[in-house]
Amino acid sequence: MIENNFGEWRIRCGKEEDGIDRLEKMVRKDAEQLISRISLPPNESLEVQAWTKSLFSDYICSVVFKADNSGNISYELDFSESCI
Repeated sequence: MIENNFGEWRIRCGKEEDGIDRLEKMVRKDAEQLISRISLPPNESLEVQAWTKSLFSDYICSVVFKADNSGNISYELDFSESCI
């Protein structure tokens, strides 16, 4: 599920019990959908946090969207601060 609260994007998917591989697939699926919904100027980036859907959400990773010189947007997942 993709949320936009007061201009701040967030991804919520799965639960901790799903395991990191399954959660990564879910985050990637939502990130692909989000690419078509965001707008970034060339050479800019946007960091979106991904969380589980559970009542007490766990942090999964950051999704860093980057626009190249032509405005094409790609993303990378950053699990360096993951709680899972």
